[in-house]
Amino acid sequence: MRAYLSVDEIVGAARRAGADVVYSGYGFLSENPDLAATCAAEGITFICPSTPGASRPAPPRGAPR
Repeated sequence: MRAYLSVDEIVGAARRAGADVVYSGYGFLSENPDLAATCAAEGITFICPSTPGASRPAPPRGAPR
C-alpha cells in the first residue's frame, strides 16, 4: 500500500515505463495536489476526475464568498 500512495514511486514507475500520462482514478491519488504538481514538473500529464475545489486554497477568513 505504501508504494500506491508514494508520489516518488508513482512518478518513478511512470518514468521507467516511458509513460507520459498518469491516470489517478478516484480516491486518494486524485485528491493529492503533490502528485499533480510532481507530474507537471516532470512533464507528465496528470489526469484525474474533476473535483471542484480539490486543489483550490480556501479563501481567507472574512473574505466574501
